[in-house]
Amino acid sequence: MIHGTAWYQPPVVFARNDGNLTRLEVLLGLGEIQGVLKIIVNDVEIPLAVDGTNMTSTGWYNVVSLGNRTGGFNLDFVNTGGEPLGDPYGSMAFASVVVPNRIADGKRLPTVKVLAQGLKVSRFDEDAGYLDEAFTANPAWIMLDLLRRSGWNLDELDLISFAKVAAHCDGLVTTSDLHGTSLTVPRYETNIVLRRRRSAAEILRGLRNAAALYLTYGPEGRLQLKLESKISVSHPVKPAGSNATESLFGGWPAYEFSESSILRRENGSAAFRLSSRTNADSPNRFSLEFQDAFNEYQQDSLSIVDIDDTERTGQDIAASINALGIPQFDQAARVIRLQLDKSLRGNVYAEFETSIKALGLRPGDLITVTYAKEGFDRQLFR
Repeated sequence: MIHGTAWYQPPVVFARNDGNLTRLEVLLGLGEIQGVLKIIVNDVEIPLAVDGTNMTSTGWYNVVSLGNRTGGFNLDFVNTGGEPLGDPYGSMAFASVVVPNRIADGKRLPTVKVLAQGLKVSRFDEDAGYLDEAFTANPAWIMLDLLRRSGWNLDELDLISFAKVAAHCDGLVTTSDLHGTSLTVPRYETNIVLRRRRSAAEILRGLRNAAALYLTYGPEGRLQLKLESKISVSHPVKPAGSNATESLFGGWPAYEFSESSILRRENGSAAFRLSSRTNADSPNRFSLEFQDAFNEYQQDSLSIVDIDDTERTGQDIAASINALGIPQFDQAARVIRLQLDKSLRGNVYAEFETSIKALGLRPGDLITVTYAKEGFDRQLFR
């Protein structure tokens, strides 16, 4: 199953050699996909078939079915009456690939690599109305598709929140390609191939990390998709139930806690505690791998270290990020910087007891804490 655009190695499900040519059936993936960009067999690129042209010397490929419900028959294999043989592969995309013996002699299955544009997924507008089924690399729509494949029904999902996050991900940012040319790209995209059974939670966690997103429940009990971003983006308007009287950094806290709203123990001390992770649990170097869309989707990697923290602690503490489907260096750098900020500059945890004033707060909400003893004055916490 493929979302977005990526190189992968699909299975060859049938092969036959007639003495001059080896004819292959290649299963491209589950569901209806957008199309195939390139096919390589044993490190040789195979061209798309051209009607009326003798391509015996180079070989050729045809996409027999893009994965619609009824599929299609491969007419390379017919009986004496001209009727197609084999399977139509309903709801599975597959291609017919024909190569000469100099590329694959039929003695063993060749290695086939495909660059494809993946699944078409459902999209909705910000009124929860159905829009269309379309190819997209937007992580919000891909996460929605994966949730539905995992058993979630539409009435259990807050489609408005998914549409709003999708619009944010589609927003353009400026970056540069390998040659330094300035160009604009969507803020967040996802290119992911699933070739073996994996936990849905693991996949969704990787997609969330790659686009600074998180899942939570709304007041009506529906699953919502939210942005892990600054307060002006996360809470641009005053949330319901907030006691804030003025904005903060262009946004509104979900609630403002102070000494008066923090409960006290029997001995009169405040039920308030601060903690931090140890240096060993606070990496100052993060790395991740991805297929670079600016370099023909070749495998690449990026590692960023926080020099100030390395010099301060005298340690280089490395960790990898479970971030799936990152398409290029700019998004990779933004994801790593966010993880470094969370690891090093977001490494303060406040634990306190309060009352019914916390009713309505959800994981991921941004609050403030004012506590003179610790020097906090509207200090933001998530």
